[in-house]
Amino acid sequence: MKKLVTRLLLMASLTFSTGGIWLGAQNITHYTAIESELKGVKDRPFFYRPVAMVLNGQELYLLESGDNRIRVFSLEGTQLREIGRKGNGPGEFDSPSCLDVNHGQIYVADSFNNRIQIFNKEGKNLAVFKVPAFPENIVSLSGGALVVSFPVRNLDGPEKLLYGYKTDGTRLWAILDSQASGDRVYDSFCNQIFLKKGEADTFYVIWRYNNRYIFKIDSRGQIIKKIKISADYPVKTINLPRKEKRVLEGVCWNVDVSNHNFYLISMEEMADKDVGPGKRVMILNEEGNITGTIDFPLVIKKLAVTGDQIFTLDTEDELHLFKLNSK
Repeated sequence: MKKLVTRLLLMASLTFSTGGIWLGAQNITHYTAIESELKGVKDRPFFYRPVAMVLNGQELYLLESGDNRIRVFSLEGTQLREIGRKGNGPGEFDSPSCLDVNHGQIYVADSFNNRIQIFNKEGKNLAVFKVPAFPENIVSLSGGALVVSFPVRNLDGPEKLLYGYKTDGTRLWAILDSQASGDRVYDSFCNQIFLKKGEADTFYVIWRYNNRYIFKIDSRGQIIKKIKISADYPVKTINLPRKEKRVLEGVCWNVDVSNHNFYLISMEEMADKDVGPGKRVMILNEEGNITGTIDFPLVIKKLAVTGDQIFTLDTEDELHLFKLNSK
């Protein structure tokens, strides 16, 4: 009996020592991120309100909402070109919110202009179509469909979170009901999502708060898989300062998908007791199981993964390049 109690106490101590999760018993690879030099640049690139970072082939695309432009870099960190400027004409942006790159074309959610713009890789404007509200997220699928999300207003009950479009602006479908509890502040958190491209004609929906499932969806708007995130995954409990007590579970600050793996930036408590991005990334497979952790030497807000290289943006919106090293 004494031995059994001792074992249980040991298991409990291991669990609490990892912040509420016990990773020691799993087959998990632990990495450290080692910073690499950005070649061809004198000063570290800095961005004004960067909202999206996408790797495509041998190029890194960064969308700056504050400067209304796309900046394109080599994988060594050298800036290759810029696309866009402020305005409402073709090739101009007003507070863009997201971009994606696919088959040599760039797709931009041009938010305050209420439209989607399409460019070739060199920045020539190919097409523009209007949408009914500010577009927030966008992902382009191999078959030509575009998936767009909009901020949820929750004025009259649930709305659809996702809309499928042809590249000429024809709407194909609308799916996934938003949460509509009547508390707009709380609902605005619960309806924050990330869209990430999968293989072929699929994409993923990952929630920032309160949803431990990742949805895999095809170009017809059909849910083909609901991936349950492992119970061992470290969510962050957040108490909202509301009259009626509201609690959020923070799932991730940002995410990228590479080679069928999800790279989720864990949330951490900050000095002022608020919650923000952290220094650790959790790697999950398509079954929702934790397969690895990555520890960074600094707090990261966004990431883009290719092989063992990871581009990140820090809290000062500066670009870093890291390589993974297993512990």
